[in-house]
Amino acid sequence: MSAAGDSAGPAPGPLVVAETLGLLRAWDAGETPPPPRARTLDLVGFAAAQGVAWPACKALARALPAPVAGLLLDPAIRSRETTAARFAAQVRDLAGLLAAAGLEAVALKGAAAIAEAGGEPAPWREMVDLDLLVAPADLPRAVDALRGAGYTGDAEAYVATDYHFPALFPPRGGIATVELHTRTGWSRGGPLKDLRARALPTRLPGLRIPTAEDRLVHLVHHAQIADRRRQRRSLRLRDALDWRLLTRDGAPPAPGG
Repeated sequence: MSAAGDSAGPAPGPLVVAETLGLLRAWDAGETPPPPRARTLDLVGFAAAQGVAWPACKALARALPAPVAGLLLDPAIRSRETTAARFAAQVRDLAGLLAAAGLEAVALKGAAAIAEAGGEPAPWREMVDLDLLVAPADLPRAVDALRGAGYTGDAEAYVATDYHFPALFPPRGGIATVELHTRTGWSRGGPLKDLRARALPTRLPGLRIPTAEDRLVHLVHHAQIADRRRQRRSLRLRDALDWRLLTRDGAPPAPGG
């Protein structure tokens, strides 16, 4: 199975793939990697295409002279930290909206990383949208709570057989669309059927997170089955990093790691 299958542009060489993996291992262990043999810009480009630019750049910065790291890596690091802070702020806001409405949702995927950290940014986990799982009976109230706060979307596109409400677009200041799920996928059964009942509390009233085991099952289903990467015999390093952190100790590292 190849990590290059989802990268943009020409496939990276084996040296770039191997050294990017080494950077992720070094970041995870808090170690300084050896000076890279591949071009720095090739490593950063591949890491960005794979959704792991922040941890890769943080590790690579330890291996390069400070002036070089500042010139080549600091912009990528800072931009992702700024984005991560905006995602975290939106998750905290969503938790508050749900709690004020007397509701509770389960944060999924990237949103779970933020909720698990008590609403702190998780720059190591790149994301595009925010996925929240609510009880089917609570969906209308959850939609109303978000609409009341300025979220917009096409309610007419939703039918009862869908497993999530159409994407809700945030008001000014938000960074991500929100998908309110009633199931984790099209299947009504399977190992994730009772995910909500097993969910764990967080420091954010209004949000819970799945158990580590349920997060792993959801990761495999979403990344390898729903996205058809298993059929293409490819994986994305962002998903591999999720797996590593969930299986290591069940808790992602602090944002400044």
